[in-house]
Amino acid sequence: MIHPNVSIGEGTYVHEGAIVGEAPRGKQPGELKTVIGAGG
Repeated sequence: MIHPNVSIGEGTYVHEGAIVGEAPRGKQPGELKTVIGAGG
């Protein structure tokens, strides 16, 4: 699952079942940006 406000660089593979960009307690989905660089 890829949440809102997530940037995934070129060549990055996200495995099935991965959760990327889940908001921590006290924050709303998409409120904080998550960045994974190229080839990450």
